[in-house]
Amino acid sequence: MTNLTIPSMPAFWTVDRLCVSRADVLGALAKWAVRQSPHLVPIGLAHAITQFSEAWPHENYDEMDSDQLSRDIQSTIDKCPAIVAWNSPKKGDHDIVFCSRHTQPDPDYDFIDLSALARNIAHDIIREHQVDRAQEQ
Repeated sequence: MTNLTIPSMPAFWTVDRLCVSRADVLGALAKWAVRQSPHLVPIGLAHAITQFSEAWPHENYDEMDSDQLSRDIQSTIDKCPAIVAWNSPKKGDHDIVFCSRHTQPDPDYDFIDLSALARNIAHDIIREHQVDRAQEQ
């Protein structure tokens, strides 16, 4: 299997061996869901974290490479209806919402990009691993 790089991540950040805990993934999910949400907290965050935890295919600690981590995060997100719901605006069915640097759209017309969410979760875990590894040297 070829070790591919994660989109938008420099090749030297691609990691062959990560020891990932369920808590690492759930913590990054909560962090990035809140950061990307148009609301203060995404609707049903606690329920979404529980769904994700139940669907996560690994035991508490598991070793994997960065590509497997990215794939597993995306596929687990796709299995969680509470998270998939964040990808749709609460109001309206607008394809395009206009805004400028002076105005923001109503948050109910905004949504969380699930591909970006998955990528940010993976990048967060990989960055933490790289920092830990650099501090050990």
